[in-house]
Amino acid sequence: MYKIVALIAFLWSSCMGCAGYDLPRPLSTEEISERFELALSGTVALINDHGGAFCSGSWIDDQTVLTARHCVDEGDQFRVGAYWDYDYETNTWRNTYAFQLHAVSETDDVALLRQMPPLERVPHANLPILSRRPLIGERVFAIGAPMGFGYFHSEGRVIAPLRVGALGPEDRWTQHSAVTHPGMSGGPVLTENGQILCVTSFIIWSKSTLAGCVHIEAIHELLRDSQ
Repeated sequence: MYKIVALIAFLWSSCMGCAGYDLPRPLSTEEISERFELALSGTVALINDHGGAFCSGSWIDDQTVLTARHCVDEGDQFRVGAYWDYDYETNTWRNTYAFQLHAVSETDDVALLRQMPPLERVPHANLPILSRRPLIGERVFAIGAPMGFGYFHSEGRVIAPLRVGALGPEDRWTQHSAVTHPGMSGGPVLTENGQILCVTSFIIWSKSTLAGCVHIEAIHELLRDSQ
């Protein structure tokens, strides 16, 4: 019996470095807090004609925002509000910035926006994109502007790293347990290291909430195709 237990322990420790099982080191509360502040400054809101937010997104470089395709179905030019421009007392953005549609996925609920000239300097942080697949049980944080009210975050775990078929027959998505509200579509779901793991896509209410986000492979494909 001892030999069997020892063998299992050895195989587990050996496989921790295998592809797909490279689990991140648990972070302290202070480290998570620092990364969360950075993540907020990398999150944007898409603003409607009345000055309210209807979707969210993420800065991925100094001129590009990653969001959900269904957020940009009805136009090709948009106003974007940055985190540091948001006034919590008045629930408004002091400044908004002009963006245009840059690229959309044909199969998945993901899109890119590009800032329109003349380019304005916007205070923000660029969020890195995860280079591996999600892991079952991985800790995640969903961030966005729910129902147009400021910025919200919630914590959860990855339930299913990859599912196929939700909004379309071929779309790829990840299921997680972080609480998600309307208006957070297009916003990032982050690892505890502050990397974009997926993009919030849809929620289904029943006895419990099912939250789905665009799979990391679909995001990388769109980035490659848009170059």
